[in-house]
Amino acid sequence: PPPTPVNSTYEKTFFFNVVYESGSKANGAEISVVEPKSERKEYIVKGNENVTIKPINQSGDIRLECDLAGYRKIVQYINFQRPESSDGVIIKNNQVTVPFVLVRLKKGDHTILYNVLFYKDAAIMRAESKFDLDGLLEMMNSNPKYRIRIHGHTNGSGAGRILETGESGDPFSLGGAREGSGSAKKLSLKRAEVIRNYLINAGVDPARMDTKAWGGKNPIYDKFHTQASANVRVEVEVLED
Repeated sequence: PPPTPVNSTYEKTFFFNVVYESGSKANGAEISVVEPKSERKEYIVKGNENVTIKPINQSGDIRLECDLAGYRKIVQYINFQRPESSDGVIIKNNQVTVPFVLVRLKKGDHTILYNVLFYKDAAIMRAESKFDLDGLLEMMNSNPKYRIRIHGHTNGSGAGRILETGESGDPFSLGGAREGSGSAKKLSLKRAEVIRNYLINAGVDPARMDTKAWGGKNPIYDKFHTQASANVRVEVEVLED
């Protein structure tokens, strides 16, 4: 449907046109709207739909990030008041269209699975992680030459309890979880392994994947930073393509 006219000073209608290299729509893709100075993620909106965006600071500067599992992360900068000043941006019929073309990961690339989230102190994933996991699975199935390394990271290096999948084997359920303890490095390894096991159970050859545990040794932010939760992450490195 055509966008509804809005007050262009306080909000605008955007359409984030997210496509694969083939030109087909990347349905399910999401765009993070980030305040560029503080690096604070303000909100997340859907790609390939009309969405209403409001300015997030006085300068009007916005960072847009599209990070779909299996593809290189795309970062674009626009100004809310002058979006047409950015390459490729088109304004027509009260709608600001911003293009995103997704490129497959290549050998040597690293990507963070931003939407793979774990329960506290657990190698058990939240249900919303499945979308990124299935994107990674689709990548592995698309090219049998892909080999990857799954890197686990925590925030800080303290030891503590570790919850693991129970007898059900469900990697998304805390029900019947087994409780143990160990180092942050052990927790990061268990988290990398639960993703590897998910892919194995979906039919991916185990020989195409290995894991590496970092604990808190390679943080993005200081562990006391306001964005320190981003240190808890899983990264995928492409070893062969």
